[in-house]
Amino acid sequence: EQETGMPVHVADDPLDCVVNGTGKLLETTMPASYYKNNKR
Repeated sequence: EQETGMPVHVADDPLDCVVNGTGKLLETTMPASYYKNNKR
């Protein structure tokens, strides 16, 4: 934080942060119709 001037937060569980962030990204960028049309 001192070197970049940007606020920094160290997560208690970094893996959960990655999973939650990825989920939010997919929810906001991928329309529901994509999931309905691309089932595996």
